Amino acid sequence: MLFRSISVASNNEFTTTSKTPAVCLVSNGKLVPVSIGNCLLGISASSNYNVTSLNDFGLLISVVRNNQTFTMPSLNSVNIGNSINLPTQSDQGLLLIPESTTKSVCVLDGNNLIAISAGTCSGFLRNTGSEKINPISVEFKVEIIKMSQKIVVSNLSSGLTIKNRVAKLDVKASSNLPVTANNLTPNICTYSAGALQINGNGLCNFELVQAGDATFNAAPKVSIKMTISNQSLKLTITCVKGKIGRAHV
Repeated sequence: MLFRSISVASNNEFTTTSKTPAVCLVSNGKLVPVSIGNCLLGISASSNYNVTSLNDFGLLISVVRNNQTFTMPSLNSVNIGNSINLPTQSDQGLLLIPESTTKSVCVLDGNNLIAISAGTCSGFLRNTGSEKINPISVEFKVEIIKMSQKIVVSNLSSGLTIKNRVAKLDVKASSNLPVTANNLTPNICTYSAGALQINGNGLCNFELVQAGDATFNAAPKVSIKMTISNQSLKLTITCVKGKIGRAHV
């Protein structure tokens, strides 16, 4: 039987008593478990029955622990550097202790799961149970993903002509990782480290890229096109995965 009370027969004709009071007791017609083990019940017939064999009839019942259950809720993906709280209580009200089995991907501070690197964070929620409740171990998994980033362009010098050989162009990634350029028309212009070098008249075209790292995904490429002449330029800035802006100088 599980660790809970059940009804037993006890009336004017039969009397039920416990022969193992350290394991179980009989009280008010109820069998009450006390500890884990074998519970031996003695059942005696009243004197109205002329059946001597019933005067020492025994019933053996095993007293076992109750089970506890826990259903792991669906866990959303977590960005590197962020954290989530794991649930920590079973249906029996006992605390579950979380443990990470992928400490290169995630670590735990109490029930707070901290994302360290991209990958699958795995582990278990466990407890050792109690005197009346069996232990439990439930596996959890959560995907740790890289953070997104974008490239921001600002402060392009106005009035840029062929006579202005170098112009300042402030470029940075929201991740603070270095931004590089694919110079598609080097005979017209080249960009490097915040400086736009003007080499001739025509369409100046280059892409700004940030490839990401172990923490950040690659940023969407930013395409910059401008027409350079002896007089003025026309500037267009677009993002490969969606327009981010347009300006005319």
